[in-house]
Amino acid sequence: MRSELLSVAKLGALIGFVMFGYTLGSGRSDALVAFVKEDRDRARNDLAQLRDEFDSLKLQLATTVSNNPAISSEAEKAENKTDPDNPSPQRFASEQRIIQTQNTDVFFDGSLDITLIATHYSGSPLRYKASATVLIPGSEPFTIKDADPGSAFSVGDFQVVIFSTGIFSATFKVFKIK
Repeated sequence: MRSELLSVAKLGALIGFVMFGYTLGSGRSDALVAFVKEDRDRARNDLAQLRDEFDSLKLQLATTVSNNPAISSEAEKAENKTDPDNPSPQRFASEQRIIQTQNTDVFFDGSLDITLIATHYSGSPLRYKASATVLIPGSEPFTIKDADPGSAFSVGDFQVVIFSTGIFSATFKVFKIK
């Protein structure tokens, strides 16, 4: 009888240890689950903000592209004007490229190179600004610092316009006077 009582006591102690471990483990599991849920909610909020910013940038790009014909029509008007002293009209050719940060792109078969150094978000109102270097072979580099979208610069026989800027890229349109 004593051995049976001892066996029941051992079994009761074993069940007690299992229940204690289960209770202790479930508290830790609940804390871990709560942490993961909080992290998931934060990731969802970040994703929603990024989607909103993406939609805003798409709208900004669409607006910029819709403004493209206005610049083209100005170039055509300037092309059609004739100077009485100069019978041949000035003609504008243009090329447009999207350049990623820390990359260089070539315009007009190597007549002009643009390197986008960086873009950063600043100003009032906040917007992306571009810093770039423009190089015409055989001449000194022209540096563009913290330029807003829509900025235009004359470099040699070229007009460099920053069409749009983003997180990791900028769109440049270069006009060449023929």
